[in-house]
Amino acid sequence: MTMRNHTQFVRQTAAVLLAFGLITSLLPGFLAAQDLSTRESLDKDWEWVREEPQEWQWKDGVLRLRTQPGGVWGPTEPAKNVLVSKSAIKGKSSVEALIGLEDPVRKWEQAGLLVYGDDDHFVKLIVEFIDGKFYVVMAWELGKQSKVVAKVETGLQEAWLRYEVDGNKVRGLWRKHGDSQWTEAAVCEFPEDLKGRFAIFTQTGPEKEMRWATAKGVKVE
Repeated sequence: MTMRNHTQFVRQTAAVLLAFGLITSLLPGFLAAQDLSTRESLDKDWEWVREEPQEWQWKDGVLRLRTQPGGVWGPTEPAKNVLVSKSAIKGKSSVEALIGLEDPVRKWEQAGLLVYGDDDHFVKLIVEFIDGKFYVVMAWELGKQSKVVAKVETGLQEAWLRYEVDGNKVRGLWRKHGDSQWTEAAVCEFPEDLKGRFAIFTQTGPEKEMRWATAKGVKVE
């Protein structure tokens, strides 16, 4: 094979790999694009922490989760059905989803996104129901330390949430469905890179009643 033909072959191969999204999954520092548009993508790219199969549903790209009585925040019983990406966050990465609470009744009932190391090391960005009002809240917990860094009353039962992670910096954003402009909730910087994966979760749902949250348009890059 001549040098010219070799170069052409390499370029064509790279183009094919890029078309199938494989280059980003092979290079360090990149996270392969993921979503929840199909049941196949759910099974292939995500995994459950403390799965309770009867308390989640998937149909036509919409994930429904029972709002769990437990949680990851504070000294509570660990929440079930935390859906975690199988790929670790590397370099610059982002996730976004349209998160909604269908019919919340309990104070602090919530659903949203995590940068998830484990139940004691995470950053959460959520839609939260408090005393009849809806908020977007961002907070972190690292070991025995925790802090709420943003709490915005939005009046939105459903809102787009987005994380942008770059090394040790985590930026949380939100927007109303139908709007194109993102609003920054907060930016957190940590002493070192926050090792973890993106996740979807619920917390502080009723003990006996079945209440639900939804996640739509999930996209990880």
